[in-house]
This record gives sequence, structure tokens and C-alpha cells, in this order.
Amino acid sequence: MAAGRSYRRTGHRADARTRGLEVRGRPRVRRHVWCTAPRTPHLPLAQPRSLIGGHLLAAVGGYLVLAACGSSTWAAAPAGGLALGTMMISRTPHSPAAATAVIVVLQSPAPLRFLTLLLIATLLLVSAGIVAGLPKHAPRYPAYWW
Repeated sequence: MAAGRSYRRTGHRADARTRGLEVRGRPRVRRHVWCTAPRTPHLPLAQPRSLIGGHLLAAVGGYLVLAACGSSTWAAAPAGGLALGTMMISRTPHSPAAATAVIVVLQSPAPLRFLTLLLIATLLLVSAGIVAGLPKHAPRYPAYWW
């Protein structure tokens, strides 16, 4: 594909860095998230219990794996799996939180600072969802707290 020619389906423009590569995943996923996320505040993954609890459990699990195995790519994969398993057992399913465990293992952030920022970020996200659900025409959020 020549430089400057656009992909028909995604609108992604090819340049010297992407010439010859098919770049379709990210724009499609981004469009899916922006189109469906505002209409699904009732899903278990979106509830405050799952959002806050899932990220905190994943971070703690990531720190446990980091302490046991050290910081490596080989340790990050089990950390993500452990995070998913822990969330399923504790009934706080939030699959994007598995990335939190992977980030902890790969980046080795300071625990107190990271957990504080993570808690603030998740509380802000829940607060934004509550504010977005205030208008009468908007779907009610959260569907349940616990």
C-alpha cells in the first residue's frame, strides 16, 4: 500500500511506519467502546464494587507476584491470570483490572503511591458515572452498589 493511502474500513492513513501492516484492531475497538460503554451502565463489570474492588485486588495480587517472582514478562502473565481468578472468586469481575496487575509487575511502582492513585482514579471514574446518570433521560448508574 502506498504511503498516504487510507484504509477504507478504519480511515487509518498509512505512512512510512505502518506501510505494509494492517492496522485495524485499535480503531475498531475504540469505536466499539465509545458507542457501547455509555449504554451499558447495568453490566456487572461497570458496577462500583467490581470497578474499585477489581482494581485493588489486581494491584495487591500484582505486588504479591512481584515479591515472589520479581519484575519480568514471565511473571506478568501469571499476575494477570491470578488477578482474573481472584476477581471471579471474590465476585468483583472487572477484566480490564488484570492490566493493573501486569503494570505492577512490569513497572514496579511504589506501593503506597500507586494504590493511593489507583483508589483516587477508580473513585473519580465511579463519580463520573454517577454524575452522568443523574439526568432523567440517562440510564441509572450504578445499578447496584454491593
